[in-house]
Amino acid sequence: MSFVGAAKANQTEELLDVPLSKYECLYKNSKGNKIFGYGTKHQFCGTEYTTVITYNEGTYKLQKSPYETNKSRIIDSLEEFRKRLESSKGKERNRSSVEHDLEGIILKKYSSIIKYEIIDALEGKKKPQLKFWIDEENEKKCERTFGKNILFTDKHKWQTKEIVKTYSSKNLVEDDFKLLNDHLLVPTCLFL
Repeated sequence: MSFVGAAKANQTEELLDVPLSKYECLYKNSKGNKIFGYGTKHQFCGTEYTTVITYNEGTYKLQKSPYETNKSRIIDSLEEFRKRLESSKGKERNRSSVEHDLEGIILKKYSSIIKYEIIDALEGKKKPQLKFWIDEENEKKCERTFGKNILFTDKHKWQTKEIVKTYSSKNLVEDDFKLLNDHLLVPTCLFL
């Protein structure tokens, strides 16, 4: 039995470095976005597969926009939190209470990108200080995945476009299964 599947970005980081200039335009999707692809061979779990890295600018924009919005919101919240820690007003804080608050501010998926350091309270102060920054290397790694999908198959004779279209059509099959599992769809026998 043959298959077309998708790999996680962290399984194939080196493939994300292929410049977009090496991708070829495969087709336009139903939304009018050009789908680009780059075909190669890659090993997964010790077996070589035909591998395609796809790029869709529409998906890139859909992923980049909320990323930037969330990052900006987190940085604004961190800046406000840092100012509250610098203020002499309010109750005394310790390192663990600051860490707890930071966990609520920095979304888990941003924790590798937005880094921080808690500096113990200086003499005469009752709150620790906070430094935070963007880990630019990790941010670039994250942004390299936007708009991209890594597909692989054991169908070595298939063209790049055929692999991408086959994977893209999985939604049709998934929708059919959803329809079959729909509780409102109840087969009945009709007797005349």
